[in-house]
Amino acid sequence: MKIKELAKLCRSSRYVTIMNRMDKLGGIGRQWISVGAAIYPIDGMPTVDTETILTVFDVPKDEHKRWSVREADANLLDIYIEDNYTDDREAQIGITSIGLESGVYTPFFTPHGMMMIRNEYLAPLADIKRSMQYYVREVTENTYAIIVKYGMQLAACIGVNRDWARQEGVDDELRALYMKAQRLKEEQQQEHETAE
Repeated sequence: MKIKELAKLCRSSRYVTIMNRMDKLGGIGRQWISVGAAIYPIDGMPTVDTETILTVFDVPKDEHKRWSVREADANLLDIYIEDNYTDDREAQIGITSIGLESGVYTPFFTPHGMMMIRNEYLAPLADIKRSMQYYVREVTENTYAIIVKYGMQLAACIGVNRDWARQEGVDDELRALYMKAQRLKEEQQQEHETAE
């Protein structure tokens, strides 16, 4: 986990939620950071609270008052943070991202169809990129999240974004991109046939 990238995500909104799961003795057993549409476990770090997380994120002391930091009970969001869930289904990450006015999106192909997430939510995972596996999880009825795992452990739960498709001109741009890819494929096929 790249803490600096996680801090960068939080810095854009100056909002962070620390999710705590208590252990059997009443202490904090495991923690997650929730920012925007994503949740990341912060395993391997010392326990953080509303004060120390800003220090970890290198937020200058004089800016602390401008931030909204809260703590929440992680047990209320089990389906989002469980490492393995019985209904997890494999997802394939697309080979290209799509840049739109509202941001850059990465497609995932799942048994439930194509789904998009904002690219920025993958940035904190850059150091484990080669070992990541992707799944889709239905978190509420007809609401999905992309689950990123590192081995058998959850590395991130990223909410699927549906707004990207509502932007004006998206369907025309995607159609044009598809047509261009088809033409290039045909040209390469012709070049290959000519070379033989």
